[in-house]
Amino acid sequence: MKINLSTALALGLVMCTSILSRPAIATDIRANTPRGSPVEMLVDIPDGPGPFPALVLAPGQGYHARLPLLERISKELIARGVAVIRFNWAYFLKDGNKGKPADDLSTEVEDMEAVLSETRKLARIDSQRVAVAGKSLGSLVAWRVFRTDATLRSAALLTPLCIDMTSDSRRDATLTNHPDLAANTRPLLLLAGDADALCPVRFLYGAAATIRGGARVVVVGGDHGFATKVGKNAAQDSEENMVLVIRATADFVAATLK
Repeated sequence: MKINLSTALALGLVMCTSILSRPAIATDIRANTPRGSPVEMLVDIPDGPGPFPALVLAPGQGYHARLPLLERISKELIARGVAVIRFNWAYFLKDGNKGKPADDLSTEVEDMEAVLSETRKLARIDSQRVAVAGKSLGSLVAWRVFRTDATLRSAALLTPLCIDMTSDSRRDATLTNHPDLAANTRPLLLLAGDADALCPVRFLYGAAATIRGGARVVVVGGDHGFATKVGKNAAQDSEENMVLVIRATADFVAATLK
């Protein structure tokens, strides 16, 4: 069966919607893109004078910035003295879950670059210590931004899309959806669930083995949303998966931004 980008991202959205949202406490501001479309930024900065290192954290296609995984990663990093800037795509701010990314992700790259630019201007942010991360669609965009910005310290790709979405075979051990990944030499985290249909574990490990500078690879239980859906302890298992994801991401980001 042929799976295109829109189909794969939509499947990822379905897999994530079982996780309920929690209220956000971040400061809500806007970044303006060169094309004039606003991007919503949720800014969490630790108490104190700073300057603090920062993570710019990209959402999924419909897994927006206020949903639990991104919010809980933010809270964990704030406790470790790292500022976190989450954001929502311009299409999501305009049309919610009915909005769609550009086929080539060019507008989403522009969105994230605008957020990065605003982040580096924020008071109490150390503009020389910035990392990026993204979930699903966000991993695609975060990688493209990271690849072209040599000043970024590290990148965390959460639930990367590592199936071949252009052929019927679905065989892809090189993460071609993340161009030039093999040439990376900076700190990189690849993190996925062991039942993620959009990134089977064997593909993830195969891709990681090709990266010249190495990568930290973390596999936890669960699907594309880190949910375990079978067994009498499914809800508890899902929560334990989330805790592991949050801790692994925070450990990696905090260590690379020291």
